[in-house]
Amino acid sequence: MSDDDTRNVLVLHQILALTDVNFKTRSVHGFTELTMAPLSDRINLINLNCKQCKIYSIYFNGVYEADFDYYDPALMKSNETRRDLFTYLSQEEQATIAVDADEGNGELCIRVPDEFQHEMMMASDEKKSFVFKLAIEFGVDNPRGGIKFHQNRSAQDSFLCSVDSNAHYWFPCVYSTNELNTWKIEITVQKEYNVIASGELIEVEFVKKNHHQQQQQQDLMMDAEIDRDGNTNIDESRIFHFYLNKPT
Repeated sequence: MSDDDTRNVLVLHQILALTDVNFKTRSVHGFTELTMAPLSDRINLINLNCKQCKIYSIYFNGVYEADFDYYDPALMKSNETRRDLFTYLSQEEQATIAVDADEGNGELCIRVPDEFQHEMMMASDEKKSFVFKLAIEFGVDNPRGGIKFHQNRSAQDSFLCSVDSNAHYWFPCVYSTNELNTWKIEITVQKEYNVIASGELIEVEFVKKNHHQQQQQQDLMMDAEIDRDGNTNIDESRIFHFYLNKPT
């Protein structure tokens, strides 16, 4: 089979880091890193599930930047003139299959750089095991599914929560119950917020917000947020580290 119609990689572990949760703009910024093993000697494309996200950059092993395409058939306008239930269900089924992770499909199509393909082929020729990391920087604005903002006047009454099992609505992943892996989850919040997430809480780290962003987002320059009094909110934030050692 070709890379387009079968699973060509296996996810072994995934890190999800939400580095900026903004209640004012109802947005989330973060990155995810997938540790993968190739299931084919030659891989040109890797497809992941990802809806309503903005993708800023993708890197293989932190060195090779990758080009990518985003295509969600569920958002495409149909040219079908018939308007009946059978036609609707048929189109919905086709759209679902087109992004089915078990078939190697997905909304986010990542092109493997030629240099990195060469590294994989050399490892295969030498019969060496090959594991690589795929890092993706992403953002979500005003999400309509997957996660929901509940906002009131005070931090004690404002929270962000997942509302269904559609993880691919707010970060890139392989959305399939047939491919389970271990996880590490890191969520950065202002000091007045707490975090509850899946897995075991292994550490709470106190940091300067701008310093953490510099470390986690590869020196991405971000403007300091100004509060109502005109002060910059770069003083204190907390990073909650969770780990799921059972494949999920």
